[in-house]
Amino acid sequence: MFGLGKKIASAVATEIKGANGENSDALEALAAAAALAAAGDGDIGSTERARGLALIKRHKKMSAIYKEHDIERVVDTMFKQAEDGAGRQQLARELKDVVQGGANRELCEDCYLIAKEVCADPSTGEVDPKEQAQLDKIAKLLGVNPEDFQF
Repeated sequence: MFGLGKKIASAVATEIKGANGENSDALEALAAAAALAAAGDGDIGSTERARGLALIKRHKKMSAIYKEHDIERVVDTMFKQAEDGAGRQQLARELKDVVQGGANRELCEDCYLIAKEVCADPSTGEVDPKEQAQLDKIAKLLGVNPEDFQF
């Protein structure tokens, strides 16, 4: 019984830290996945950035914890990092850190799904082959199976 109370208190403390900008691992991972996906074909379009930002702003947990301008700041930072190879490697480390830090499966899946949505053509749902290769790398980093997402 006391163990459950500790877990609840820890979860509340984590959310409070997130609201104060102290624990932004989840937000950074979502933004890193979106930026890495957008960079997959070698060209980060403004549409991809806007799509990633909109998806993260609509994310149930992120929108409950973070203010809109905080989300925008993190997304902007991650997309700027994705402009070169060294920055993309740092973004990959963000994803690795979340997985190694014991992130829950839902967060890893959300990172992948946002990345996939950033790459997909809004009208057809098709993904450029180069971006698909990038999505495959992201899925591997996150330990998710793309076949699990059929919708």
